Amino acid sequence: GPSHEMGHNHQACLNIVGATEVSNNLFSNVNVYLLGISTTRGTAVHDTFNSFARGAGWFDMSIWEQTRMYYQLYLYYHAQGHNPNFYPTLFKLLRQDPIRKRSGDYDASLVDGDGNTVGGYKSYGKQDYLHMAMKMCDAAQQDLSEFFEVNGMFVPVDNRYVGDYGNYWVTTTQKDIDEVKAYMHRYPKGPNICFIDDRVKQSPVLKDSPLEGRSSSEYRVDYENTEDRRIGYADVGQYSDFVDGYTTNGYYYTTTYSQGVTTYAISGKGAVGFKVYDSEGNLVFLS
Repeated sequence: GPSHEMGHNHQACLNIVGATEVSNNLFSNVNVYLLGISTTRGTAVHDTFNSFARGAGWFDMSIWEQTRMYYQLYLYYHAQGHNPNFYPTLFKLLRQDPIRKRSGDYDASLVDGDGNTVGGYKSYGKQDYLHMAMKMCDAAQQDLSEFFEVNGMFVPVDNRYVGDYGNYWVTTTQKDIDEVKAYMHRYPKGPNICFIDDRVKQSPVLKDSPLEGRSSSEYRVDYENTEDRRIGYADVGQYSDFVDGYTTNGYYYTTTYSQGVTTYAISGKGAVGFKVYDSEGNLVFLS
């Protein structure tokens, strides 16, 4: 609607390759949140977790998976008040040192995955989406590397075609990724923002909403009334639980073994989410 279109007027500094119809939805979701009547729009958090588990990169994720990444940062830093200056600081940093969505290198002979000759500009992730990710860490003063890992930004790409109101060929090397991670590690490890959502539990309407249309109800209604997006679709991760002093009740897991594969089933209450690491400390799954 109108908030989506107005978002196009404000997205320039964080409009990375492929995100013209994504980054503007930060503003539409924020407006829906501030309207105070309903939950917000986007895929379930577990969709992103499943994409991560199968090794999908940022460009393999859907528009609404990508949209939630931007909005999760708003929920944690702004809605929960952990850093209300996060996005204003980020915009300032990116105006001072902007992303480079494309280089000056144009190649008319490049061929896409369908065999079509599609000329376009070369784009380098370290100057585009990885640059934005580093600035997000600067704005937060926290190491958000695991958050970006879950969102597929640390998957190398080699001359990948991305159509986004223009033709781009994106390259991000493992060396680029390692350098960005090293930069982020200068900060203390950030919180588990990858789990945060506003659709796990009922949440109150905003009685003091700065926008018109205040609700007379006590709780927000579903923005999208589908099984995997309505209120209560998950057990943990509600944004109101991301507060100091929130304690967990522990968790339980069971294992089954069949045909050489061990399956772990985890359950628990009082957490914001569950993470599984391998023996070398690498994140392999979330729930």
